[in-house]
Amino acid sequence: MDSSPTGLAAGDEVAIEIDPEWLPLDALPAERSVGELLQGLGRPRRLILRDGGGREVLLAADQEPDLVIGAGLSGMIGPQGREARLRIISTGDTPVLELATSSRPVPEVPQTAGRIVIERTGLELLFEALRGVHRDDPLSDLHGRAMELSLAQALDVLMCENQLRELTPFDYQRRVVRRVMGRMRGHVILADEVGLGKTIEAAMTLLEYQARGLVKKTLILTPPTLVGQWGEELRRHFGVSLVMQDEPPFRDALPDPWYRFPTLIASLATAKREPHRSLVLAREYDLVIIDEAHHLRNATTQAWKFVNQLRKRFMLLLTATPIQNDLKELFNLVTLLRPGQLGTFKSFKGRFVAADGAKNVGELRQLLEGVMIRNRRSDTGLALPPRTAHTVSVQPSTTEAEVYGRLGALVRRRHRGQPGAHETMRLRMLQLAGGSSPAALAATLAASTDPELESLRTLLATVDVPAKTLRFLQVLQELDGEKAVIFTQFRATLDHLAAFVERTGFGACLFHGGLSRLEKDRSVARFEQEVQLLICTESGSEGRNLQFCRNLVNFDLPWNPMRIEQRLGRLHRIGQTREVRVTNLVTAGTLEHDLIDVLERKLDLFALVVGEMDMILGDLEEETGFEEVVFDAWAGAADEVAARASMEALGDRLHEAKKAFRFQQELNESILGDRLGVEGQGDAPEDGAQPQEGG
Repeated sequence: MDSSPTGLAAGDEVAIEIDPEWLPLDALPAERSVGELLQGLGRPRRLILRDGGGREVLLAADQEPDLVIGAGLSGMIGPQGREARLRIISTGDTPVLELATSSRPVPEVPQTAGRIVIERTGLELLFEALRGVHRDDPLSDLHGRAMELSLAQALDVLMCENQLRELTPFDYQRRVVRRVMGRMRGHVILADEVGLGKTIEAAMTLLEYQARGLVKKTLILTPPTLVGQWGEELRRHFGVSLVMQDEPPFRDALPDPWYRFPTLIASLATAKREPHRSLVLAREYDLVIIDEAHHLRNATTQAWKFVNQLRKRFMLLLTATPIQNDLKELFNLVTLLRPGQLGTFKSFKGRFVAADGAKNVGELRQLLEGVMIRNRRSDTGLALPPRTAHTVSVQPSTTEAEVYGRLGALVRRRHRGQPGAHETMRLRMLQLAGGSSPAALAATLAASTDPELESLRTLLATVDVPAKTLRFLQVLQELDGEKAVIFTQFRATLDHLAAFVERTGFGACLFHGGLSRLEKDRSVARFEQEVQLLICTESGSEGRNLQFCRNLVNFDLPWNPMRIEQRLGRLHRIGQTREVRVTNLVTAGTLEHDLIDVLERKLDLFALVVGEMDMILGDLEEETGFEEVVFDAWAGAADEVAARASMEALGDRLHEAKKAFRFQQELNESILGDRLGVEGQGDAPEDGAQPQEGG
């Protein structure tokens, strides 16, 4: 028998792991010739798979042989809609793929008229065994179409939605999951514009695969600073059982913790280095998810080579900017998912790379449809009202100014002594507390026996009502009775503000991590229905939607602008109908005062779209968080003047990072355009969902 264009011939062995799941495949185009599937293999009357034990599994034709070759599926099934089925049963490790010309009746054919009943996973893996075919090969095309249609009805209702907690996905996110598991067959670049929820789409896909028994081992690789964020999100909103690389279960599983857990989250920087590298590459994962995948744009790097060697069944690459500088980066990312999808780089360069950027863009987008999903904000219909921000600089009292001056000098002096990690953390907390309130600083100093710190504590005791608290009262009065959410990082500051507003006659309720879930629910309900103010900490506010309120007061400021954005996101979110107003309170002479000045002047912080700040900060954070970058810049200076200059230099770096990000946005839009979103490729036949109005 002749060999097929795929390079497989009768008797070739392929490894197939079977996970039975029967699904209908009646939507296959009836005119499609079965002969295309069997091209070059002769004129068999039936396709037979033999498992490792030698047993036959049949694709049976209920018609004469001449009806099979050259006829469509309708001819194979017959005018009465009589059925055939494909079922793969494996008892051996290496089943034999065989084409046979003999025929015999097939017993126990299902009696669901008009359908081909097919074992979805078996079909997928059969064609995955043939996945080396050229993309223009009819068999390759039939593979994609078959998988797309076999999941149509099954994915109409997503099983993962039953597991979501305090999260309602948007329709386009549901459509992404259906497309990833259907047409994309689990290999995709999720390239939505920033702020549209790529993490949610990836997490829902993970849950859906798990719910269907198709994924049991998942490896999620992120930048070091995002490991914790991924873990928190997956636990809080998706109920995923997971372990992060910095948690005790991971350390306890040494020397080989990489395959012990259903879902493991680690930094790519850790996984790619020995001794971890060899352990990871020795395993085979069902699903690999890589966040900030644009860091894999260079195929000569250790990171790219490591990911390319990973053994995985499905892989999701997440990046809002798959193209950072030129098209070769896009080629490298696509090659990680589907080698050959864009041809060789030589042919790709000749066809698509121009001196001024790209050429034949329409053809390139068509090729990318098979491997990339890119939703744009303008396509989703999601719109938020405007937001305005006002920063109030408060002049400290004489005593407060002395405290801040002495504290800053102490922190800088000790930081220059290159303290250990524990002492560095203590210095950071002192500086943060000093920027929040005298109450927070006093609480941080409470257990100290350090003579210098004890003298600061004594001086703090002489402060009656801090200047920032008095200015806070004016902010409340200017609300004219409107509700406001007050944020602080410190419980001591929260308690101080609660006592202060009670004395001044404002109704307030508290929201912090020390409350039970029921107490938190009651606090939010009381805020919505009865009182004017909600005073809360970050830990208390997570996962809460407060869009019925439009005023936010930052009594203190985190050093990471992403946390400022997260605070704002509690109010400025879908469902908010009014302009959101933000008031920032900072004390002159503090790190926070210099930082917010730089962020507003250099970045126009509060004008950025949700998610853009994360992209801008990405390269600056490197192996550490942005808080460390800020603290090192400020505390590493010789004095206050030098500290301000250092913060200004940091602002210049942020400004350049923003410019680079804007360039990348424009570059990706010009090349990728509007064709790759779930609204732009006609999804109704694929996922069973109805098009949205105006879609």
